[in-house]
Amino acid sequence: MEPDETQTDHGYTGGVDTGEPDVATGWAAHGRLRTRPDVLPPSPIVVTQDDFIGVRSVNSVGNVQLTLRARFMDLDGVVRASQWDFVPPPTSLPSTFTARLGDGYLLSVTLLVSGGALKQGQCFSQVVLLRGVAANLEVYEHLTAGYAINGYAFGWPEDTPYENTYGAGFLKTDPSGAPAAGAQINRGVPVSRRWSVIGGRFQLTTNATVANRFVHVQFLDAASVPYYEVAGPAQAASLTFTYVLGNGIGPTLFQDNLVLLPIPSNMEMLASFSWQTVTTGMQAGDQFSSGILGVKEWIEE
Repeated sequence: MEPDETQTDHGYTGGVDTGEPDVATGWAAHGRLRTRPDVLPPSPIVVTQDDFIGVRSVNSVGNVQLTLRARFMDLDGVVRASQWDFVPPPTSLPSTFTARLGDGYLLSVTLLVSGGALKQGQCFSQVVLLRGVAANLEVYEHLTAGYAINGYAFGWPEDTPYENTYGAGFLKTDPSGAPAAGAQINRGVPVSRRWSVIGGRFQLTTNATVANRFVHVQFLDAASVPYYEVAGPAQAASLTFTYVLGNGIGPTLFQDNLVLLPIPSNMEMLASFSWQTVTTGMQAGDQFSSGILGVKEWIEE
């Protein structure tokens, strides 16, 4: 028996939700949708009015706008296009934009940057299908994921979902700020970030108090336990030494008040990790400059 006039090859409204094929017609009812085993649906993603499409973003940059575009086939076989613009907050904390879908088939989705400037490693987004009440939506389908970047769009079903550590990362320098006289440098990795350390630089100017100072640089985990440490040579009174951290440097080198300190080439740091100086023989009037690390940065929840 052929479907009646309210039915199409992609589904129809009405019917009892049994999920089992009707003996007479061969159509199986699923709420407002019906399917036939001998008719291929236009998409593997079937949605209803209870479903939402969502974009979960972790963004570290202000004044940017993302655009989500979707193509959707309704129960009458009409293909519709929708577009939603939204601003992910620059808090480096997860935020979710949602839009309600109707009954039908999701054909494609695309996410792109439509305002501001974003580079690799700054705004990681996942496009998902959600279901539930507005205050308690749960993920039921993961469509795609990647970094929102100017001049590049990604989507479903064309693109492979990527993890947050994919790509080259965002190249940046991170200043610690100059501590008070007699205090040490101490700088933590910001929330929701992952760093790969390339190098660093700082200076120490000693006062006139006669004593040798020995500067140690420590990298600490989330429990403030050092997992790497390197030390420089003696620095006497009334001198300014420049300390440089670098990958691929051999044993500690010293020349013309320049101290080269080696760090591993795979030095990784997560949020709540930190780096600091610990100086033996530090005097009250000794002054560190702002410490600067050169890093590759990714979003890390």
